[in-house]
Amino acid sequence: MMVNHNYLPMSKIKPTKFLDTTKMVAWLESNDIFGIIFGENTHLEIVKRSSKIIKFLSNKHALPENFVSLVWKSQEGKHEEMVRTIYEIIKDVVQQLSVDIIDDLFIKIKSVTEASYDEKYLEFLRDFTFKAIENHYQEKMDEMTTDEKSPIDYGR
Repeated sequence: MMVNHNYLPMSKIKPTKFLDTTKMVAWLESNDIFGIIFGENTHLEIVKRSSKIIKFLSNKHALPENFVSLVWKSQEGKHEEMVRTIYEIIKDVVQQLSVDIIDDLFIKIKSVTEASYDEKYLEFLRDFTFKAIENHYQEKMDEMTTDEKSPIDYGR
């Protein structure tokens, strides 16, 4: 068995001088990556691998304004596997999304008619709701922790 020793451990990799997160965000935006991933000609395997990009942009507060519409539209009227994949992506990233984006997703979820409910949709709804509530709770706990760490102004 041959072992490849030509790799560098993560601790040895030096940061690049030319590409930083700001430039990466700008590149993703200027190349309409979400339009490619979730657009009309989307491919299931590309969608399956999109959660890291979504999480990255969400953490940088740089998700495009049409993010929810693009993602939701990409599963409407599509094959069952694409619908399931979109539901999985949403569940995977919901804890990194802002409350405003979660609210926009909830509006899309509410628009689904009861006649369209099936087992996978109800499972998605359950999981999405739990994770969205956890996200909201965690944000409130973070706010409380931040407030406790802030210096108290005694009016001196």
